[in-house]
Amino acid sequence: MLFLAVFCGFLAEYQLEHKIESDRGKQYITSMYEDLKMDTAALNSIIQNRTRRNEIFDSIFFLMDSPGGRLADLYFYARHVTRTAPILFFNNDRTIQQLKYSGGLRLITNKTVSDSIMIYDKQIRLVLERQESEIANVRECLPYYYKIFDGRVFVKMMDANNVISRLLSSHPLLKFSEEDVNAFLGYCQTLKANNIGNIAHTKILKEKAIELIEIIKDEYRLK
Repeated sequence: MLFLAVFCGFLAEYQLEHKIESDRGKQYITSMYEDLKMDTAALNSIIQNRTRRNEIFDSIFFLMDSPGGRLADLYFYARHVTRTAPILFFNNDRTIQQLKYSGGLRLITNKTVSDSIMIYDKQIRLVLERQESEIANVRECLPYYYKIFDGRVFVKMMDANNVISRLLSSHPLLKFSEEDVNAFLGYCQTLKANNIGNIAHTKILKEKAIELIEIIKDEYRLK
């Protein structure tokens, strides 16, 4: 009888521990689900902003070839060359960091879900690495950028909320060399290529996020 009592107590304790871990796993998944929805919204915005960025580079190439009376437009587009905040992705990583570094991943017993989380995390790291490379190229472009465009004009274009506005009057470019222009446009072409590649990888990341959302919804009956 004593053995049976001990054994039953062990089973009860095991079942309680299993339920606690199952509940914690469900909490992680619910949190991950909310993170993914926020990531997807952010990725949609970034794809739109990066698509617009391609158009900005095309406008710069055209206007640098023959600016004419459109210097206000040229300054407006040029100001966006170094503006990276609207195109950078910062994922909501509160849950995925806990899963990776606090042992939480072992609580996700569904292999399809846990594998999909790791695939998503890998794609995030790829996008973040590409962004770092892009930022480095922006920094390399700056010396030539400020040989052509007057920084005082850029100051006038920014309001208190850091919003860029096109000036009503035209302002002249600085005195620059052909080598400066060539270097600046070369970096712009590199940045456009960075941007095109980042659009492709951001779209893949969005697809992985949507796939993971659907898998979680199906496996855990979330809405």
